[in-house]
Amino acid sequence: MQYIDDDTYPPGNFGDLAVCIEHKGNGRQMMERFSGEAKIEREYEKAQKREDVEWVVLKTGPQKGKVSPVVWIARCEGGTVWHDVIATDGARQEYDWFEPTAEFKERWEDRTRK
Repeated sequence: MQYIDDDTYPPGNFGDLAVCIEHKGNGRQMMERFSGEAKIEREYEKAQKREDVEWVVLKTGPQKGKVSPVVWIARCEGGTVWHDVIATDGARQEYDWFEPTAEFKERWEDRTRK
C-alpha cells in the first residue's frame, strides 16, 4: 500500500482502480491498486476486515451508533485526479467530500444484488 499525502493521490492512468483505507493508529490514508472490477470488489471486501483499518462510530442516519470501517474505492480519471466511487458508511462520515458517480454506483448496486 502507498500513502495518500494531504488528500493528493499519486499519479495514475485513466481507469485505474484502488482500494483506499484510513490506517488505524496514524490516521493516514493509504491506497493499493488492483486490476479489474471483480478483483477490486474482492479486495474492497477484504479491506473492511483488516486489523489495521480505522473504525468509526456512525453519528447519524439509520445506522447511528453502529461502527463502520473507513474504506473506499477510487478510480483514476488521469494523472492525480481520482474520484471516489464506492465507500463504507464510515468513510462517507469521515470524508464528507465523498460522492460516488451515478454510473459506478448503479453498476455496483446491480452486482451486489446478484
